[in-house]
Amino acid sequence: MPSSAARLTPSPSPKPVVTHSPSPRPSPTPSPAAKGTTFTVHMQAPDRFSPSTLTIAIGDSVRAVNDDTNHHTFTDSGVFDSGDVAPSGGYTYRFTKAGTFDFVCSYHQAVGMKGTITVHP
Repeated sequence: MPSSAARLTPSPSPKPVVTHSPSPRPSPTPSPAAKGTTFTVHMQAPDRFSPSTLTIAIGDSVRAVNDDTNHHTFTDSGVFDSGDVAPSGGYTYRFTKAGTFDFVCSYHQAVGMKGTITVHP
């Protein structure tokens, strides 16, 4: 005897939709200025930089750290200026151009607290 209920027929499974994601883009290659080594110059008693001369490459940084009990600066007028660096403080500058940079402590320049950084390509 036929049933009065509607007969359900399975519907076909939907086909999966394949989407293609764009290939991931490679990370940009850092420029030479984005790389580099950090060198440390210490501000020490009696009012001196150690080392007072340094040769580095473009993209390198120099971190001036105050190991003294006096306040100091790490300054090349017109290029970089740490402002006042308190004891245990520091200041970092990244060099992006070749050249010779004469730096001083603006407080103690008269007593010979100065130095030179040479940056080569």
